[in-house]
Amino acid sequence: MKKRENLGRMGIHFLVLLYTLACFWLFYQQSIADLSLPDPIPYQSDLPLHLSMVLKDGWYYSFTAFVYKALDIICFHNTYGVALFLALVAGASVYATESLLCHFGKSQSPTWYTLFLALSLNFVMPCYVSRVGKFRYVSYQAGNLWHNSTYLCMRLVGTLTLLWYFRLSRDYGEKGISLKQWIGFALLNILCTGVKPSFLLVFSPIMGVFLLWDWIHGVAFRKIFAFGAALLPSGLVLLWQNAVLFGKDTGNGIALKPWFS
Repeated sequence: MKKRENLGRMGIHFLVLLYTLACFWLFYQQSIADLSLPDPIPYQSDLPLHLSMVLKDGWYYSFTAFVYKALDIICFHNTYGVALFLALVAGASVYATESLLCHFGKSQSPTWYTLFLALSLNFVMPCYVSRVGKFRYVSYQAGNLWHNSTYLCMRLVGTLTLLWYFRLSRDYGEKGISLKQWIGFALLNILCTGVKPSFLLVFSPIMGVFLLWDWIHGVAFRKIFAFGAALLPSGLVLLWQNAVLFGKDTGNGIALKPWFS
C-alpha cells in the first residue's frame, strides 16, 4: 500500500511538472504577443502591458515589478526569465493549495489524491459564448484565468496567508499569538498586498467579522486586537499603491462606494 501510494504521488508530481512546463510555454507566448493585431489576438493577456509599464515607463505598481526588472537585466532583456518565474509560481500554487486542503481534511498527511485534487482546483475557465461577449479575453473574467501576472502571484501568497490565518485562528483564543507568529502573518499580508491590493480589501473585512464573532463568544479583546493588528502594516503598503496606481496623474483612487456598479 505504501509503495503504491508513493508511486501514485510520483505520478501526480509528474503531472504538476507538465503543468508547470505548459505554463512556461504559455507565459512566454503571452510575453511576446503583439497586442496591436486585430482581434482575436493570439495569446492575449495583461502580461505585455505589465512588462511595458515596468521596463519602458518605470512604473513600479507592484512588488512583481521589481522582480520583472531584475529578471529583465539577468536575462539580457529577454522575457524567458519572467515566463519561468510565473510558471514556477503557478506550480507552487498547486502545492500551496494541497496544504490548505490537508488543513481542512481529516488527514494532515498529503496523499496522491490530495495533490491531484489541488492540481484540479487550479483549472477554472469560463465558457465562451459569443452572444454574451465577442472578445475571448476581455469579455470574460474567471478566478483562475491565466491572464494576469499579479493575480497569479497573489493567488500563491494569498493561499499561504489563508493557511497561516486558519492555523492561528484555531489556537489564538486560548494560547494567544506569539511575536514570531505575528511577524510571519504580518509579512505574508504585506507581501500579498504588495503584489495586488485587492487581497487586503477583501480579506480584512472578512477576518474582522470572524474576530467580532470570537469576541462575542468570549475570546479576550487583547488577543483579538493582537491578531487583527497584524494586518495594520499592510495598510502602509496600500497607501503606497494608492499613490502609485491611483495618484493625481491617473484621475483614479481607492474609495468605498457600497452598491456602486
